[in-house]
Amino acid sequence: MRAGRALGCGPLDAAWRDTAPVVRPGLVAGAVMVFVIAMKESPVAFPLAPTGFRPFAATMFSRTSEGVLIEAARHAIAIAAFSGLTVGAALRAGRLAEARHG
Repeated sequence: MRAGRALGCGPLDAAWRDTAPVVRPGLVAGAVMVFVIAMKESPVAFPLAPTGFRPFAATMFSRTSEGVLIEAARHAIAIAAFSGLTVGAALRAGRLAEARHG
């Protein structure tokens, strides 16, 4: 950041150009991990769900325990698809950032 400041950048511009590219992959990886963990945590989804709202994990868990496996399968596929797409997007963003910054 000192180099950016020495070259005439303001403090925010120097932080944006120097620090943000280094921190971005870690922030994206952390966000993906939190999203994936939150999507699959059915024991936590029940007590934390707002009134009148049923998260995918809670619906899938209740359908599985009721024996309605076809309905549960749709929710399980949706959870797997959202998680896969999110992880894929994060990996792609990481590769693009690596390619840009060598």
